[in-house]
Amino acid sequence: MKTAIFTLFTMLALTTVLYSDELPAYFDVSYHLGDYDVDGGPTVSPDAIRVGIGKFFHSNLAIESQFIAGVGEDTAKAKGVDVDVEIKNAISIFLRGNVNLMQKANLFGLVGFTRGKLKASSEILGDSSESESGLSYGFGVDFELIEGLSFRSDYIFYFSEDDYDYTGINIGAMIRF
Repeated sequence: MKTAIFTLFTMLALTTVLYSDELPAYFDVSYHLGDYDVDGGPTVSPDAIRVGIGKFFHSNLAIESQFIAGVGEDTAKAKGVDVDVEIKNAISIFLRGNVNLMQKANLFGLVGFTRGKLKASSEILGDSSESESGLSYGFGVDFELIEGLSFRSDYIFYFSEDDYDYTGINIGAMIRF
């Protein structure tokens, strides 16, 4: 619930600057394929939907907020026991650096902060959830398909701890307005 309130607040705060000048704002919806990799353990890939909103405050710099909601789980064997892992939710805020590759294509980098919650469950061990937060970074591309509508793809390191990493590949559509 706290994450949902924080998400709503962040997205509302970003909307206050959407029409502040001539630089574009954007909204995206993406399929998120996560990768939870535990050192010395199994790797699982839970599914999610990601929505984001951003605003350019310079021709090559934007502030971007993302919300991820889990829609699927993945199963792995841990010490002979089936464990289902899913991402419950995550909220991120990023600074986006943008480089125009050509007129309709952009390469971008992201650096920011993410707070998220993962859930693991099994018939034998029960349910367990873990919240994490920390530095996040990634890179991506977007290609304008028609004016105002782009294909977007990115790869983000959401959490990188000593004993595990959580990364995600996101593929979707972006609308500039």
